[in-house]
Amino acid sequence: MTRITSNQISTWQNLIVKSRKDTISTLCSRALCSPWTVATACAARIDQLRLRPGEIVVPCDLHVMGKGPAPDRTSSRVGGLPYRPIALDWPHHVDGVPYRFFCQFDFSKSRDLFSGLPGDILLVFTRDETLVDNVSDHLRFEWHPIDSATKLVEQGDIPKYEWWNFIGYGFPCRTFDFLDENAAQSAYYELLGDSSIVDSTPDQSPGRFVGFKIGGLPSLWGQDPLDLRWGNAEGEMKSLGSDQCYLGGIGIIFPESTCPLPWLNRAAQYSMSEATSGDRCLNLYDGFYLHFWLSSNGRVQWV
Repeated sequence: MTRITSNQISTWQNLIVKSRKDTISTLCSRALCSPWTVATACAARIDQLRLRPGEIVVPCDLHVMGKGPAPDRTSSRVGGLPYRPIALDWPHHVDGVPYRFFCQFDFSKSRDLFSGLPGDILLVFTRDETLVDNVSDHLRFEWHPIDSATKLVEQGDIPKYEWWNFIGYGFPCRTFDFLDENAAQSAYYELLGDSSIVDSTPDQSPGRFVGFKIGGLPSLWGQDPLDLRWGNAEGEMKSLGSDQCYLGGIGIIFPESTCPLPWLNRAAQYSMSEATSGDRCLNLYDGFYLHFWLSSNGRVQWV
């Protein structure tokens, strides 16, 4: 499997029966990762568009996650082995501390979403487990082409760390984000139907996904402008300039504890305590979501 199909989406939707409110509310989930959650959210997104057929949408690949090492070296992932040539020296911060491999985005399966990219694989490294305010080199980025002749690093070639235990991988599911988030929100309320169950403004945008995502549009729904000071972005980035190419993002990853298929490769429910244990979930700092852009000069920027 390299891409999630519509047949798989339909199968996963039927894994668990929930109320209409719970089903539609997956559109605003902060943890889109399990097969059921992603499948249900993608189906609800299509229902939104049926209600607003004239709205502009931007395609994206939302990843359904598996737990543990990826079955191949190119797939998008968190932790584990990066797609990185062994001939390259391991990157170090200016203070001499080796960067830790954080995650990998596989753009080779999403090429149709972009007009041009510096490589097939984007690697993201981090200085430590905490996102640090206004530290521009806290994250490091590398682009690499996929080449079957390249000898890649193995586990023994990577520095050892005592933090960040989660390892997982993702396969892309094609869906889309709305350009007009207000139109998406009104369609979201319409899908909920019964006005008695319509909540106040949701915490997350019902028009733009915030999972492990490639492409689409950034969701800054209800974002405190002060949070945009975190990262390496310059002024035009923090005002979300039009010359920036949005690459995608990553945030909370933990499985739907009540679902019989919490991960691609696990067909058994977790208890809530198991689901949120250190090696079974990813929670950046205090529920942060990282956005990545490609600037006009080819530099990856993040907030």
